[in-house]
Amino acid sequence: MAVLGGIEVVLAAATPIGRVRLAAEVASGAALVVSGVLLGRSARQAGRGISAGILPGDLALAGALLYLGLAMPPFQQHHTVRATAVAQFVTVLAGLVVGCAGLLLSRTPTARAGVSPGRMVRDGVLLITGTILVAIALGQLANPMLMPPKWNWISFIGITIPGMLILVAREGLKTRTAPAAVIGSEVVLVAGLAVMLLGSNANLIQGKNGYHAGLVGNSTGLALWLAAAALLVVARSGWKLAGSPGVPAIGAALYLVGVAPLIYGERAVQLGKDPVFKVGAAFPAAAAILAGGVAVVAVMRPAAAWFDRRTPT
Repeated sequence: MAVLGGIEVVLAAATPIGRVRLAAEVASGAALVVSGVLLGRSARQAGRGISAGILPGDLALAGALLYLGLAMPPFQQHHTVRATAVAQFVTVLAGLVVGCAGLLLSRTPTARAGVSPGRMVRDGVLLITGTILVAIALGQLANPMLMPPKWNWISFIGITIPGMLILVAREGLKTRTAPAAVIGSEVVLVAGLAVMLLGSNANLIQGKNGYHAGLVGNSTGLALWLAAAALLVVARSGWKLAGSPGVPAIGAALYLVGVAPLIYGERAVQLGKDPVFKVGAAFPAAAAILAGGVAVVAVMRPAAAWFDRRTPT
């Protein structure tokens, strides 16, 4: 975290941007440095393990997203060169992954029986960040090269963040075992994803205000989205209702199988283009980003649940 934060600070200082934006980018990069320091100090407490709470991970993730929002507009306005923007983009992506690792390492304070606010935030943020990384990877897959994303603050704050909050709140429903609650939890999951991806597509792909961009419409994309939404609800609900989900990785695998076509379908409806699977020269970079997203969703999130079961309350 400290190394990535330092890289962000150096890249910010090397770009010709105004003093206010420079100060904000430096502060965002410094957030990763502070996160690394907090985790490092906690890890050195002999016999106690890492117990810094969810602050370091969340601080790193917030700093990385804020840095991305500050660094991309100057590139789109031709104030910075592509090489610098790509370096900033890659550093942010790495920051998102290590921020999730920070959430996983700071598991002790959130490992309590039942639902706690800290555990809801941790699990929800892991799901959100992993999904965003998967969406970015799929968006980059067909490109001729790794392309720095666009940014629109109105879409991010007004649409993407409310979708994120729905997904965090949905974590409170997971412990309920009644059939209606289990199915309802997956319906809320799809609803939260729909809102978050709506804002993210406008934000990172179009660089537009999502309230003005609207939906162009695409019948194939809509059919794919509906099929993916049904798959997520039916498959995950059936898996949970069939018995106690003792292997969280199975739920993560079902999620990834359903969320990929969901992303393609919603993007097609929003952009008005058929959801055609294409692979371009950016494949290696996209594969690396996808691996990071899959690691967060299918490894870190189930590992957090496993640690919770093993940690005394």
